[in-house]
Amino acid sequence: MTDRAAPTPDSEASENPKHGPSIGRSTLINLLGLLVPTVVGLATVPLYLHQIGEIRYGVLLLAFTFLGYFGAFDLGLGRAVAQRVARQDSVEDRNHTFWTAFLLSVAMGIIGAILLYFLGQWLFAAIFRIPAELRPEMENAVPWLAAIVPLTAVISVLAGALEARQAFVALNLSQMTGVIGLQILPLAAAMLGHSSMPVLLAAALAGRLLGVAVMIATTARALPFYGLPHIHRPEIGPLLRFGGWMSGAALIAPLLTIIDRFVIATQINAAAVTAYVIPFNLAQKLTYGSLEKPSHFGCK
Repeated sequence: MTDRAAPTPDSEASENPKHGPSIGRSTLINLLGLLVPTVVGLATVPLYLHQIGEIRYGVLLLAFTFLGYFGAFDLGLGRAVAQRVARQDSVEDRNHTFWTAFLLSVAMGIIGAILLYFLGQWLFAAIFRIPAELRPEMENAVPWLAAIVPLTAVISVLAGALEARQAFVALNLSQMTGVIGLQILPLAAAMLGHSSMPVLLAAALAGRLLGVAVMIATTARALPFYGLPHIHRPEIGPLLRFGGWMSGAALIAPLLTIIDRFVIATQINAAAVTAYVIPFNLAQKLTYGSLEKPSHFGCK
């Protein structure tokens, strides 16, 4: 462990956000963080339908619905980090909490990726009603989709750390970067003539990686980072206990909100998913004004 350097005025200001943004400003920032990706996502829908067609877009929506659900495999660590880091005054303590949660989230994300890989192979090959010519494409694309799951779990922890430090501008800008990248890069690939499902999901992975890179950079400034990444065993229990209260709901509640899409995909076809999901999610966002960042327009 490196010796702790004497704090400078700048570092003290970053470590103790007592003069954080006002409630009104924070609310405005969070609203913009919700609205901008939603508007971008809405604008891309007709472009996607033109470039890849209704059926292929429906399959893509199903893939991202899976991704949204498996994002719950962070075990509530993001919220636990936000709660604990907000109460800690020491840079060292905050880093113990952050790195423990970060490395645990990577492990849980890998487990989620493995589960998604095998479950996705089965569902897209045998259960969902998608055209026969798309089945091999989607089977080859599932590994790219599974690779996004650990990134989603990591993003939750990074977001929790930024929330705890009241770095709402950095949080929303970094999340918007990742969400818009997830929307734009697959569309750009399709516009360049690469509309196969493996290429679309590989582009989505690149968009998520871009968002993670920006979030790591902003977290390094807001936390800030100290010492080498490692799991601090005394932090494991408090993190999992706090996150455990939320992980059950995090695994069950999303399933209740997405089961309708799976039923449509199994009973009708992928094109019907497109026709259902787009207006449903737009109406839901306008009605409830959820501040949850969408991973793609048309899916959570």
